Amino acid sequence: MTHPIGFYAARPQGHPDHEILTKLEAKFGSYFQQLSTIELCTLMTYCSLEVEGHYRNLNPGHECVMLQEDFWEITLSLKIILSLVSVLTHETRLDLMPFLCEQIRNRPR
Repeated sequence: MTHPIGFYAARPQGHPDHEILTKLEAKFGSYFQQLSTIELCTLMTYCSLEVEGHYRNLNPGHECVMLQEDFWEITLSLKIILSLVSVLTHETRLDLMPFLCEQIRNRPR
């Protein structure tokens, strides 16, 4: 059984990430069901690389160029989601990782 994004990364109103998480959920669904498995994997890769600061100090939006050069084609959905996720706090990005892993694990192959 999978859990929605709010189970892992809920933030109270007034928290800097609350509005961004609300936008992500509205745009891509509570389970990110609007994203493909490869898009989920790309987002997971971005979040894990960000733990080490791989994309720190980039101009906003430049993380898409770096991921495209490093990994694979960036879709419009990924451009949108990466632009939102890139401004989340470190803690919230870490909280997204188990959510993303669960969504990837439970997708049909």
